[in-house]
Amino acid sequence: MYTSYRVETSSKFVRRRYSDFRWLYQRLHTERPGSIIPIIPHTRALTNDKKFSDELIHERQIQLGAFLAQVCDHVELADAPSLTAFLSAEMGDEFETQKKDLQRTKPDTSGGSNDIDMNEDYSFSSESVGLTSGQTVGNGAATTNVRQTVRNVVARAGVLMKIRTGQEELETTEQEAEILSITEYIDELTNHVKGLNHDATVLVKSGKETAVSLHDMGQSLFGWALAHQSKHCPEGSDPTVNMLSKVSKFSGELSSVIKKKADEETTDFEHALVELQQLVHSIKVALNKRKAHQVTYTTRMKQISSRQAALGKLQRKGQTSKISGAEQALADAEREAVAARKDFEAVSQRVVREAERVQPDVERKLTQIIKDYAKIQIEYNKKTLDAWSKLAPHLDLDVAVPTTTTSAITSSSSSGDDDSSDKDGVPTADLLGGSGAEDDDARPPPPSEAPPEAPTSEKTDSEADEEVFI
Repeated sequence: MYTSYRVETSSKFVRRRYSDFRWLYQRLHTERPGSIIPIIPHTRALTNDKKFSDELIHERQIQLGAFLAQVCDHVELADAPSLTAFLSAEMGDEFETQKKDLQRTKPDTSGGSNDIDMNEDYSFSSESVGLTSGQTVGNGAATTNVRQTVRNVVARAGVLMKIRTGQEELETTEQEAEILSITEYIDELTNHVKGLNHDATVLVKSGKETAVSLHDMGQSLFGWALAHQSKHCPEGSDPTVNMLSKVSKFSGELSSVIKKKADEETTDFEHALVELQQLVHSIKVALNKRKAHQVTYTTRMKQISSRQAALGKLQRKGQTSKISGAEQALADAEREAVAARKDFEAVSQRVVREAERVQPDVERKLTQIIKDYAKIQIEYNKKTLDAWSKLAPHLDLDVAVPTTTTSAITSSSSSGDDDSSDKDGVPTADLLGGSGAEDDDARPPPPSEAPPEAPTSEKTDSEADEEVFI
């Protein structure tokens, strides 16, 4: 069983699995290297009951829909062959055949990864040397091509090793200064966003824990009030019972308010920062793709130098029988270098264009996140102060509790709702159900029906596709 998602265009609809979206993501990087492509959230190791849950399917439906919408509107990606196949081919043999055709036309030699690391140890698998599924090593031209591909990979590994040890410098384009500036900007931004994301997670978790603790405190006070009433005033009430009852009810209702605040922070602050972090990461992936092409071009130029040296050595020794082959090898290297240079320049130009397009989005998203977070604090701090101001008379506090007015949050609310409740119907000014007078019923009020869900922290490292047909 597996989950399939309906993808609809103006002319038809097709069904796609989650793995098909991942394939599209990889192919777009192959066909349009240097493009800033939206990140698809990684799969997670899930138990079967969670893997096929409505919650996970709905979450992925939203994420995949947003990914596809951005790709279709992307100026660099809208005409990509893989996107055309993804949107038009019927699920099954037709789609699988088109996948294979695209792989043969332009093989994906990344080995499934779009995070190129200069410290990576490259293995010489069939994927890394450019063999496609179904291609075999035989005699004649096919064997020569495979051998040449293997030599290219070995040469590339040698160049990478020299770059790591400082013995080799990478070839450059005229966009190098701009690329360096973009790289420095993204490296700095990555650190800032990562730190802010961590802080947001801690803040949200703290808010949820506070909500749980307040609810638990309300339960404890409720039990205390019952015990005190049973022992000291079974037929009536006294100030202690009244006080414990009021604080118990207050704790439960304030817990609900803080839980709602934490939920909004999760969506508008924590999750929004994750999306910003993914956007920044997508820029790093584009830079890494450009780096891979830079290494390839540098490798081709080193091959020209080595083959020129080899040819010169043969000519000096007068080994005429081998000169023709060496000349052909040099011509092949020069042809490959021209193609590599063309690709390298195209990817460099694309990265610069993309960075110019995306940078305003990064700044706009960050500004909106901060604004949304500020609005949440203003709105819920008002509700919290209102709650304490209603509890204060029952405690005979000798400290004035600051109060707020409607005008204090006009910048964050455009509705004319009554101050006694918020847009979600959560009581604010009437949290205690009165203006300070004791309840007619002397028994303590019951606590909230159910405590808010305690925060949990789960982290998984592996990925797995969910498989349920819908």
